[in-house]
Amino acid sequence: MQKAAVDRLASAEDGDPRAAAAWQSEVIARLEAAKRYPASARFAHEEATLVVRFVVDRAGKIRDRRLVGQSRFDDLADEVLDLLHRVRLPPPPASIEDRDLALTVPIEFSFRQAAR
Repeated sequence: MQKAAVDRLASAEDGDPRAAAAWQSEVIARLEAAKRYPASARFAHEEATLVVRFVVDRAGKIRDRRLVGQSRFDDLADEVLDLLHRVRLPPPPASIEDRDLALTVPIEFSFRQAAR
């Protein structure tokens, strides 16, 4: 999975930016671990990188999830949105003072990646 773009990441006045970077890495790892490659997409040899934007609240709950742009593959788009319903994220570090954080994350589906 590629790196996430956090629309509002910790700044110098937020305390330890390393805590924010570690949290972001954990979010990406959990998304990657929970991702499923739909059987229908595998059978049709569908590969794509879909971009999703979502908001994480102070408890780590995901809200306001939506795809950024269109996907040619409905089954992959459905999986990305389903992924965001089933994954459990860690709460953001206390050093990030915002109530909610918006993230934009590319989710990759490729046979090269799936073979790992």
